[in-house]
Amino acid sequence: SNNMFARFRFASVVANDIKKRMVLTHKGGLWKVVKYQATRSGARGAAYIQVELKEVLKGTKLNERFRSTEKVDQVSLSQKRYQFLFMDASGTTLTLMDPQTFEQTEVPTSALDFPQEYLEDGMEVIVEYHADIPLSVTPHRHNAICVVAQCDPMRADTVARATTPATLTNGRKVLVPGFVKEGDKIEVKIEDESYVSRV
Repeated sequence: SNNMFARFRFASVVANDIKKRMVLTHKGGLWKVVKYQATRSGARGAAYIQVELKEVLKGTKLNERFRSTEKVDQVSLSQKRYQFLFMDASGTTLTLMDPQTFEQTEVPTSALDFPQEYLEDGMEVIVEYHADIPLSVTPHRHNAICVVAQCDPMRADTVARATTPATLTNGRKVLVPGFVKEGDKIEVKIEDESYVSRV
């Protein structure tokens, strides 16, 4: 076909092998896997993969159900490492720099695969491209060091085992163990914003 996907490289995979952030061609578009879950219909029914997809260029969401053995077309992506410089005033464009050539490039904020509050000056990010279209921006380091701005108070008898919501200085909320206090530095896994350790 002469559409924009004609020059894209595909690999057929079965739906059972679908993973988060994989990019698929589906219904004439490019879709990124946001979430997926294996389900069965009935006690002896067929296995299905329930997938939440996001159209990478328009941002449209779609929920799709594939049979686990059904073939889907995964798009092959190329990766490039950059340093984050700044976001424009409107919050729609990121300016990144190639650390080897110092060349600057612009990427839409919509390609970010993590909350923009974790972006820091000079942070290394990985941009995944397909045919020169930036499809995703992920942090090169999976964890971030953050400072706790505020912790919800806990009852003394629950401190040892429970978690409490904490607000970080970047404005994000995470669940932390009861012993974490305001002003503490903590390590957070950026992908799911889970607490790793106190630093």
